[in-house]
Formats: sequence, structure tokens, C-alpha cells
Amino acid sequence: MKCLVLFPPQSMPENPYLSTPIIKGILNANGHDTDVMDINLSFYNYILNPEFIKKTLNRADIMWKLFRILMQLSKSGQNLPT
Repeated sequence: MKCLVLFPPQSMPENPYLSTPIIKGILNANGHDTDVMDINLSFYNYILNPEFIKKTLNRADIMWKLFRILMQLSKSGQNLPT
């Protein structure tokens, strides 16, 4: 039987989860074709990528500017756009 052992996010990435390789070893010893995927590590690799950080900061800047505009409209008594 083919098996996939997943380690899901959210855990600190500096401490690898040791149960997944142990489970893989037990499954392999019992005749199973097993792969292990550390989704937690993949998650941190994705969100700490410089391009992702740049896009996220740019989006946050746009949202902050929009928020400030809406607050100014609200204070001036103008109707907010819908």
C-alpha cells in the first residue's frame, strides 16, 4: 500500500517533528511504500520568501491608504462609496 504521512502547519520550524520519520520507518518495515511531507516547513518557506513578503507589504500599504481615505470621508460627513 502507498502511504503519505503529513506534518501539518502551525508549529515552530526550528524543531523538526520526529514522529513522521518513525511512522515512515514502521510502515516501510511492514511492506508499505511511504512518503513523508512536512507541510509546516513548506508553509514557512512560502511565507518567508522575499517576493511573498514584498507583495504582502505592498498590499498592506494599499489597504492602509484606503482605510485612511475612508476615515477622512467619514469624518467629513460624506457618504462612503458602496
